[in-house]
Amino acid sequence: MQKRGYVLADPEILSRSFEYSTNPLVLVLETQSQQADDKLAAERQVRRSLQKQLRLKEEEIEELKQKKQITDEKYRELLQTLYSKQENNERLISQMVQKYTQMDYDQIDSLDCLISEAILNGQLIKADSLLRSKGSMRDRVEEIMFEQQIETEEEKLLAKRQVDLNLSKAGTNKKMENVASDCHKFFDRFCLTQQYDSAAFYLNIRSELDTTNINYLLESIDFEKEFISDGWEMTKYKRALDISLKFYGEQSWEYALCCNRIGNEISEESYKTADFAEKYLKVAHNIIDSIYGDNHLEMARCYLSYGKMYSSESCGIYSNDTDWEKDVELAKDYLIKAVNIYKKVNPTGLLDIAKCYMLLYDVCGEEEFNEMAFNIYKSINKGQNAGTAFYYYKKGLKFYGNENLLTPSLYGYFFENISNFDDHTAIRKEIKNYKKSIPLLRKAQDIYIRAFGINYPMVDEVDYIIDQIETEIQLFNRALKYSDPIQILYNIWNNR
Repeated sequence: MQKRGYVLADPEILSRSFEYSTNPLVLVLETQSQQADDKLAAERQVRRSLQKQLRLKEEEIEELKQKKQITDEKYRELLQTLYSKQENNERLISQMVQKYTQMDYDQIDSLDCLISEAILNGQLIKADSLLRSKGSMRDRVEEIMFEQQIETEEEKLLAKRQVDLNLSKAGTNKKMENVASDCHKFFDRFCLTQQYDSAAFYLNIRSELDTTNINYLLESIDFEKEFISDGWEMTKYKRALDISLKFYGEQSWEYALCCNRIGNEISEESYKTADFAEKYLKVAHNIIDSIYGDNHLEMARCYLSYGKMYSSESCGIYSNDTDWEKDVELAKDYLIKAVNIYKKVNPTGLLDIAKCYMLLYDVCGEEEFNEMAFNIYKSINKGQNAGTAFYYYKKGLKFYGNENLLTPSLYGYFFENISNFDDHTAIRKEIKNYKKSIPLLRKAQDIYIRAFGINYPMVDEVDYIIDQIETEIQLFNRALKYSDPIQILYNIWNNR
């Protein structure tokens, strides 16, 4: 390994494995020339130390001969043995040079540093004394073996505790699944009696029980949005987003799902929030594309979300027709893409296809899309579903519009004849349209009641709108008695 002229002082470190530790892992780098100088200096020291030891041994043998303590034959034998050992020192020299060259003296304690220097300089008595100052080698080995025995026993205890913990977790998870199942049974039981507050309560318990289950939380939010109009908050979506990020990561399907929901919700608030919504939808789109590719059910949902966003934005205020047409075309393109994928990968998912057709009708105004959606809704549960009800609801609202007369209850702040008829005729035509809307709205309400019960939020919504229509019809009839009915409408409205 080299880095800009530097090499590792200890290249073997790359082949070793290291366990996690709070101690730092230090890699020592030096230039090749510095490394060569270090090796040369170490080898010089080792050879000098060995030569010094050789001279001392020679002097000892010579002294024994002088004192007549050994025979001439023994004298020659001892020297021969000494010199033969010296011939084998080359391998020892190489090993010692390698060892002391690779040693990082900055990373060892002062005593070990002194010992290494003493050995390298041939001060063997000093090195021996310093080594013995650390304590008896036998005692030190016994201490380590004792500690290893304790650690082995501790490992066995930890392993047993881990087994017990895993069994406990499995039991807890089983209980949690059982409670979650019972929560959903309570939910079903209260839905059947249209007690939606109680039903939502048990969905909330389930989502709080398992905070890692995004689907539980989203199901709770969806139910509250549809059946308890003021029972949900955007913060719950944000909580789902935080959970998905923490447990699944920012490239997960769960995170994309939450981004898609938040983008949808923001785009439905107002056309003014479309840019903010688009940021979330783009994140979701990119993740889904990387996981599943373009031809997948999840991608169809992304396109549906884009279509909803641009259809919502197309209802906003535009400085010119070109910008409006651009958003209409974008909404149409995305919705058609969604329909094509739904038909290919999930042809039985009729509700999603119908939802796309309804949005296409809203954007393009082409009755063909409206009828295609209606035909799908009629085929599901004999037409007793929210889609069929919503079809009649929107059709009723179409007659409760401003075809002939601009009224303050819908769009403006005043009354104005916007037709080619005189004021009296325009008002009579508006009354006729208003009366057409009431049976359509009642039909929608009946379906809502049969499908979801009297406590469904849209039931009250329809009652409120019909009250508004009937009040305005009365107001129109009063104004028709006067020569200037528009002015009379304005005066009555302001003095109501």
